[in-house]
Amino acid sequence: MTTLERLRTTLTALNLTAIDARLEALLEGASKQDSAYGDFLLEVMSTEADARRQRYLKTRLQLAHLPYVKTFDQFDFTFQPSIDERQIRELRTLRFVHEASNVILLGAAGRGKNSSGGGPGRDGDPVGPGSLFHDGARSGHRPGARLPGRTS
Repeated sequence: MTTLERLRTTLTALNLTAIDARLEALLEGASKQDSAYGDFLLEVMSTEADARRQRYLKTRLQLAHLPYVKTFDQFDFTFQPSIDERQIRELRTLRFVHEASNVILLGAAGRGKNSSGGGPGRDGDPVGPGSLFHDGARSGHRPGARLPGRTS
């Protein structure tokens, strides 16, 4: 068994899939750059860490059930001039999370609630608290209606 085969076997056993996928390119780059061992090891480990972070973020976004994959920077404030841009930008700070508060966006259809409401979940701290987007209209809940599991 060659060294490369042993490396691949070990990477598979350790579930280091991103390193395994880029192994030959990483080895080739290291031989061309004549890097220090520590720099090469850092590049190898960063490859796996970055891939895991991307998978983690993708999973969290799927679990959040956001209606759009849209960031605050993509939000068009000119579309709905009645929206207070300062308040929406305040949501971006996620202060409400640290205060253990909820955010509820109310308004008529087509006013930008889904677009502005998805931003904190998409742009928020990717390793911090999770997000769950709930669209009351699509789930059949009406304002003032009793939510399941609530007695008052």
